[in-house]
This record gives sequence, structure tokens and C-alpha cells, in this order.
Amino acid sequence: MVDAIERGAGAEGFEISVAVIAQFAIGGNHCPLTAPPDWLPFFAHRSLSFWFNCESFASADTLEAGPQGCKRQDHFLCQSIMDGGRLVGYQAQGQMEGLVMVVAHETDWDRDAALTTARILLDIKAVNVRPDEPYTLTSGWKSPVYVDCRKIIYFPRARAKICDLAVEKLGRKIGFETIEAVAGGETAGIPFAAWIAERMAAPMAYVRKKPKGFGRNAQIEGDVPVGRNTLLVEDLTTDGQSKIRFAQALRDAGAICEHTFVVFYYGVFPGSFETLSAMNVTLHHLCTWWDVLAACEERGDFTPEALAEARRFLSDPVSWSAARGGVASMEEAARTRSGS
Repeated sequence: MVDAIERGAGAEGFEISVAVIAQFAIGGNHCPLTAPPDWLPFFAHRSLSFWFNCESFASADTLEAGPQGCKRQDHFLCQSIMDGGRLVGYQAQGQMEGLVMVVAHETDWDRDAALTTARILLDIKAVNVRPDEPYTLTSGWKSPVYVDCRKIIYFPRARAKICDLAVEKLGRKIGFETIEAVAGGETAGIPFAAWIAERMAAPMAYVRKKPKGFGRNAQIEGDVPVGRNTLLVEDLTTDGQSKIRFAQALRDAGAICEHTFVVFYYGVFPGSFETLSAMNVTLHHLCTWWDVLAACEERGDFTPEALAEARRFLSDPVSWSAARGGVASMEEAARTRSGS
């Protein structure tokens, strides 16, 4: 089976045998599955969570409790979700409609941090699912889901944990002494930049969306981190467009800006990583909608119908948005955000 997976891996997808991977831990309406240890070298030690709808395995003919999982050899075609050359997850289709999603994380720590962040966002009611009345995002996308990361600032324990995870992740990914200054994006990024800068013992500034138009006509407030490796911080990103403008403003002022951090990354719109990587900017985040859905499966925060519609959106956000009067491409989203 592993040989078959290796041959089919990459953009062409690969087959997963349910009988090979299945170790059911049945609880509620869904079953979390984990790739066995001998798959780890192939997946470069990424942590993978496979979610199946247990209703698909309701009969004794298809479900056997215990480590053998499914009795019959059902196969699923898994497609890598790539963004700018970076693996962000997998989608799968198969003979049974039970497979919901496969989420990829580089390490167990990344997976645990993502799920912890997702649970915090659910605890403070920052996650909203409204399929019948879609939200309109800043860039014009229509979406049945919306996350309000600004709510984090009201909850001291929540924000402390999230900022601790942020600093730990940045240290793991880019080094503890790499960042020399922190800049928050107006306005939601400012408090997170302040808390992260405090933990890093780093200078902090903030970047306006445009020069203020009077006085010094400054776009960067605090001080300009000229020649310093500067981390751009915001609360979330959908398609990465606002990060481009903020990063360019920092660079135009003389700062070195090669990394940006957000608490939440939608993780579904095409080209987000590619857009930033074209500017040599790496996006770091704690969790995505896929992580929130994984947390929802274990908690039951929303109805199955609402979550099903959320999955349909996440699987094809461009078509979902276009069908409901929202923007239908990254180019249109960019024009909408710029007001042109």
C-alpha cells in the first residue's frame, strides 16, 4: 500500500485504503483517524487527521470496532492542497461520502497549537457559521463562515495563550533571534503586535493603511525600523492582499519585512501563499478553518447542516462565492479591496 501511495503522491493524488489507516475512536457523530507510524517518512513527519462521518459506516458489514477499522477495502482518492508550492492540506473523495477532510501540519506541535487556538476561538464565540445569510468579506468574497479575531482582545487568558503560541511558533519556524522589530497592521493587528513584541522584547511600530494626510504624513507610527528584520502582525488573512500593502509600506520606509504572522488564516482562497511568496514574504499562522472544523467535530458547536455547508464552501470557495453574488476570482477580490 505504501508503494502505491508513493507512486501516486503529489499533484496527481494518491489512494488511501480505509482498512490500512483506520483505527476508530468512535465518539459523537464522527471518527478521528490517524495515519500509522510507517507512513511518517512518506509524509515528512506531518501530522494528518482523517475525519470520517460515522453514519457512513453504520452497518455491521462496513464497521468493525477496534484497530482493524473497516472490514472492506474502500479506497479514496486524495488530492494535495498546494498553495505557492506549500502543502496546506488534503481533500479526498471516494466510494463512500464519509470522508470529510484531511488536515496537514508539519509537526505534532503545530497540530496541537492549531486545535488549541481553534478551541479558544470557539470558546469565546469568535466563530460564526451562517449559511442562509452569507457574510461579505472585505475583499468581496461571500462566505457562510466568519471568524472575529478582534474578540480575542477582550479575554485575557485567551489572548495570553494565543500570543504565547504565536511566539513559540515563530521561534520554531524562523529562530528566536531573527526578528528585530514588530509592526502591527492598522487596526486589528496593533494589539497583537504589542503583545508579541513584549514577549519578544522587541521594538514595536504600527503601519497605517495609508499615510494619515497631515502633520508628518506618516504611514508608520512609533519609529521606522530601518534595516531591521521586521515581523508584520495582523489578526487574520483571507487572501493575503492586505499583507502585501503593509509589507511594501515597511520596505519602502527602509525596513526588512520577510515574515508576517496572523492568528487565523482562512486557508481556502487560491494563491494566498503564492501572492506573498512572490514578494519573498512568508506567512505564518496558528490555525485555519480546517482546524476549526476539526474542533467542531469533537464539540458539536454547530448543526451538522451548517457544518456541511461550511465544508462545501471550503472545498470550492470561489464557486460558492460566485453563486451567491460575491467575487469570483482573486483579481476581482483585489479590485474590490482597492476600491477600483
